[in-house]
Amino acid sequence: MDWDAVVAAGLYDPASTGADTRRELIELLASYGATVPQMVGAIEIGELWELAIELVYGTSSAMSAHELAERAGVGLEAIETIYRVAGVPVIDPDERRFGDQDVDLVCGLANVVGGKFFQYEELGEVLRVFGEAVGRIADAAVAMYQHGAYQRMMASEASELERAKLTIARASEAMVFPQLLTALIRHHISDAAERLQATQVQGSPSERLLAVGFVDIVGYSARASEVSVGELFDMVAGFENRSLDIVAASGGHTVKHLGDEVMFVANDAAAAATIAMDLVDAFNNEGDVTPHGGVTFGPVVNRRGDYYGPVVNLASRIARQAVPGEILVSSDMASNLAGIDDFVTFPAGRRMLQGFADPVKVHTLYRRQPD
Repeated sequence: MDWDAVVAAGLYDPASTGADTRRELIELLASYGATVPQMVGAIEIGELWELAIELVYGTSSAMSAHELAERAGVGLEAIETIYRVAGVPVIDPDERRFGDQDVDLVCGLANVVGGKFFQYEELGEVLRVFGEAVGRIADAAVAMYQHGAYQRMMASEASELERAKLTIARASEAMVFPQLLTALIRHHISDAAERLQATQVQGSPSERLLAVGFVDIVGYSARASEVSVGELFDMVAGFENRSLDIVAASGGHTVKHLGDEVMFVANDAAAAATIAMDLVDAFNNEGDVTPHGGVTFGPVVNRRGDYYGPVVNLASRIARQAVPGEILVSSDMASNLAGIDDFVTFPAGRRMLQGFADPVKVHTLYRRQPD
């Protein structure tokens, strides 16, 4: 380190109390590549030790976009396109933010296209999906760190140096997440392929025959204005975690959460009915929370992990028509449940629904009571 520059930047005063600890902190950060301007910038927006996590994740960033292109044997435009589509655009092609893993990635993508397994446009779709998904994973990981380890550390009496060391240790441990992603993606692709094989509409490669459900846990959003940020975090996490577990327990797949609402799909009507009723039962006894929903069955189109088509629209619309504690189902769903011992449906009239020209016949779903 150029200690004269460090002192001149106001980062270090040899005569101050705690000078030795500050010096050791600066040396630690410098060992991970921190520059004087970076340290000054960290102090301007927070505390010096908080620079540690950024440095740990940047230690493998040894090359610029220009150098990556040269190493991978492609043009700079290809690098800019790949990373823009994946959600991490190259703002400055001279910034050193790439490493050997990026070289492997770019070369691997070139082999995928060269092998004709994917067309160029199809590869772009996959990159967008991966970029969006990994971006959400990263946001979730950082949010969990902020809510958990960071808050506990800030509440402690640890020094800046101790906090930096702890942050580096935790960040290093978090390197297991790429391994987690690599391991889990195999299982998820295998499961997705099985779902496709079981539900694909014959003669139509884009259509799948699925049960689609929406269950709205009305009341969760109203609570948001009445609780602290920390309580809101726990409340949202609790809702999403419980609903994910319930859907997975019956072999369904959670598509997304929309505020108080969860959308799911299942290969068969019985599984979807079980999921819908289990969700209602799980949240029905939480004071002012009033779950209700809708489930349909029919052909849908899958794109980027979401589902589209009239069947999806119908499920969403009838979910809004259901009264608290009720699950409404479409006629196709009711027909598919006929003869299944666990459930019974009763006609619930016809409803005028947005987007549908004619009144739609709906049925109320009940669990069959034992004799």
